[in-house]
Amino acid sequence: MVILSALLPILASTGITVLLLYFESELLLWNNWQWLILYFGVSILMGFALMPTTLMAFLTGYFLGFEGTPLMIIAYLIASYIGYQLGLFLEGKKIHKNLLEKPKVKRFLSSLKEKSWKLIILVRLSPVLPFSVMNLVLSAIRFPLKIFLIGSFVGMMPRTLFTIYIGTKAQTLKSLIENRTTTDFPYSEIIIILLTIITIFGIGRMVRNSMKEIKE
Repeated sequence: MVILSALLPILASTGITVLLLYFESELLLWNNWQWLILYFGVSILMGFALMPTTLMAFLTGYFLGFEGTPLMIIAYLIASYIGYQLGLFLEGKKIHKNLLEKPKVKRFLSSLKEKSWKLIILVRLSPVLPFSVMNLVLSAIRFPLKIFLIGSFVGMMPRTLFTIYIGTKAQTLKSLIENRTTTDFPYSEIIIILLTIITIFGIGRMVRNSMKEIKE
């Protein structure tokens, strides 16, 4: 299921990209109500791993600019909620039950729960950790839903705003899709690398400290 969750966004985004390129001129003429309906539908697609959140943030910047940020945030939170519940329904309960049968793993997960805010924020901040896969993983750990949603919101904001900004700099939709990060913004690659390093180091340190705690 985890592998399927990672592959589905890639396959779905290919089909969505073709449709967007075909209907680009019509989309540029849409009104607010049409965009609202679209984002509601997109939130469901993202929640079921059928639409990459990063691609949607790029498109938000291209079509709506920063004015589309509230729509993107709402869609992201709805998708997070759907993904969390889907993870519990599909694998979370089974994984959680099996993990708790092992005392060391139980203590390890308890230690991670104490750092829930930091872990969720770092996971959502990372440019390399797939949104849908992390929904399954985090739901399996059984973080409280409220903490999961708030942590997701805080973690997604920097990366989402940066991605929307890149979308605003694209001259055409085709250039945005084909070359998402090499825009006029000169430090895009550096920021992505820094975010990746920060999140990997932060999560690694958190896991290492939790491992030490269960050995003591």
